[in-house]
Amino acid sequence: MINILICDDEINDANIAKACIENLLNPKNIAYNVDVCTNATELIEKSKNVNFLFLDMEINGISGIDMGLKLRTLKNQCHIIITSNYQKYLLDGYSIKPDRYILKPYTQDQFNMIMEPVFNEYLNENRYIMDEKIPGTKIYINDIYYLEYSRKHTYLYLHNRTIKTPYSLSYWKSTLCNETFAQCYKSILVNLKKINYVDKQDVILQNNVKLPVSRFYKKTFEEAWINEMSKSI
Repeated sequence: MINILICDDEINDANIAKACIENLLNPKNIAYNVDVCTNATELIEKSKNVNFLFLDMEINGISGIDMGLKLRTLKNQCHIIITSNYQKYLLDGYSIKPDRYILKPYTQDQFNMIMEPVFNEYLNENRYIMDEKIPGTKIYINDIYYLEYSRKHTYLYLHNRTIKTPYSLSYWKSTLCNETFAQCYKSILVNLKKINYVDKQDVILQNNVKLPVSRFYKKTFEEAWINEMSKSI
């Protein structure tokens, strides 16, 4: 469930934002909730469990930046999307570390171009696996650095723990086929987002783990990695 809050004292602008969000997310069959507030008091009350906040830069004479800073002092780490009719406010919003800026007025296509990558990234980062054969374990896919098959088990290596699973590497390769993983060796799958760099024979991960790259998988692995890097350019 994605919890979204729109903070804007212009009801028409808030309704436009709400409609754009619905038009973008409904076809994706994503569970979400959109709420609207029109003042600072409501913002503080409603933002406790919010994932995304669409924040106008001036609410009833109060600076949206001040309200954003207030949220940050309350340790609220929601994704803030700054909206404004004035471009100068977009630059001023840097202090609250927004994810995106949206200049009003905007069309549905413009909204989609800005927000679709943001929502997709959030969903990818929060995807997880639960399996009855791995009891008591909720595995966030983005936390996996690599997987290695050894002695009839596949081990999932995360930042601070290792999870033993009863499945083959082929099973995990199929399960993660739509994720950012590629095979670098006959017994190893790597999360492409966790790569620091690749040299002639090895891949170095962000946690400084070095893994071998075999000749057989080298070409397809490097192509997959380059393709993943190009998405962030």
